[in-house]
Amino acid sequence: MENLTLLGIMYVIVGLILSVFIFMTLPLMIIITLVLLIFGLILMSMGRKNTNYGYARYPMFITCPSCGRYIDAASTVCPKCEQPTTA
Repeated sequence: MENLTLLGIMYVIVGLILSVFIFMTLPLMIIITLVLLIFGLILMSMGRKNTNYGYARYPMFITCPSCGRYIDAASTVCPKCEQPTTA
């Protein structure tokens, strides 16, 4: 349910873009555009109101100065050779 708000916003944006380009051309396209807009608004109303979208930390790796093995950048000692990673 938490991603329905974002999905609804995408539907509304697509509907608005379609309505800008084809508003006066074909009645069928206008109906499709209105359906997209209405469906997007319904999805936005069904989504959670106070959702905090966070992003996971990208794993950072460095090479050990002694053995060359890739290790986590936050570690201070290499797990393989037990040498300190910082000077």
